[in-house]
Amino acid sequence: MRDKNHDGDTHKFFDHLDDDDDEHLTDVELMTILGADPKKPRENKGGMFTKIMDSMVAGMKKSIDADGDGKVTKTEFHNLLHGDEA
Repeated sequence: MRDKNHDGDTHKFFDHLDDDDDEHLTDVELMTILGADPKKPRENKGGMFTKIMDSMVAGMKKSIDADGDGKVTKTEFHNLLHGDEA
């Protein structure tokens, strides 16, 4: 994965997404990949857009979280994006 801000460095991209610097990506942080603004309060009314975003994030998380602990770590994120380069 290459983007103009991180020149393909998935570790820098992860650090950019990890807004609270806790070494794993929360659901809100994962939503930024989908274009959501992490600083904007979430709509908790259960509207259709919220349900779609939640479903997409759950799918991403399931794909990335290799050890199944419910957290997306930098290593898991990197391995997903570059696992085929080993």
